[in-house]
Amino acid sequence: MTQVTTDSLAQSITDYVQAESTRRGGEFPLNDPEQQATLGLTLTTVHRERLSQLADGRYFACADFKGRDGHTYDVDLFMRRDSTGLTPTEVIVHKQDGKPRFDWVERNGKWAQAPVTPR
Repeated sequence: MTQVTTDSLAQSITDYVQAESTRRGGEFPLNDPEQQATLGLTLTTVHRERLSQLADGRYFACADFKGRDGHTYDVDLFMRRDSTGLTPTEVIVHKQDGKPRFDWVERNGKWAQAPVTPR
């Protein structure tokens, strides 16, 4: 992979989620420390609005999932570029039913997590 694009990031995330879902019986498993449970998720959409890069060189995109529990989840999937393409490094719940657990702020062209600010 010579260059990371929104399309290559979205495709890598989709491929990873599909492979893990197949390997795990049809649902994408995600450990959620806040709920102290493993969520069974089904991918609905990978967001392609922008290519987001962190200061440590990783890329991330948000993806929408439907949970076995009936909730909707906005999940952030982090990928690092290596010799084989993009490899997942971290997967975390960003929002549950539209309610954010943290915010993202852009600093000098790189993204960082920040506490949720009251609106």
